[in-house]
Amino acid sequence: MRPHLCPVVVDLSARLFVEPRLLWEKKDLPGGLAPSFITHSAGFLLNVGWPVIIEGILSATFYGSALRGLIAAHRGRTLVYFLQVELAETFARHASRPEAAEFSTADVTSWFEPDDWLDVPGEIVIPQTSTLPTTVNRIYQDAQIDRLTTSSSAPIDDVRPAAGGQ
Repeated sequence: MRPHLCPVVVDLSARLFVEPRLLWEKKDLPGGLAPSFITHSAGFLLNVGWPVIIEGILSATFYGSALRGLIAAHRGRTLVYFLQVELAETFARHASRPEAAEFSTADVTSWFEPDDWLDVPGEIVIPQTSTLPTTVNRIYQDAQIDRLTTSSSAPIDDVRPAAGGQ
């Protein structure tokens, strides 16, 4: 998503806060600081009117409570998406990233949790058949954000509601 964001959208990805490693060493352990730090930062920005995207491998086990709290507290519209991909596709997508050498397939395997959505009303599951431009277009259209940095016009018809969503 990052290369496709317009200048007024803040991307609070887990990666953004993991790189400095100043706040925690083991981000995905019970009681870790990452979930609260990300949701407090997002909440602050949302409360002053900024659109915010929180993205990354955010395990419902470790991030779910904090994210559900943020969703409940947010006064405006909230959109939740889950990219549902198989492990083999996860490997392929990981290998195409500029940061691919920063963690191994063993790391990716240890993080992989199929069907790990938040199970909140309105959550949308995006299938692995959805291309990056299609996914970005869907989110921009749903969020009513002007696309200032991408020109793709891919269709948005290959997404479906999550099992627990509306």
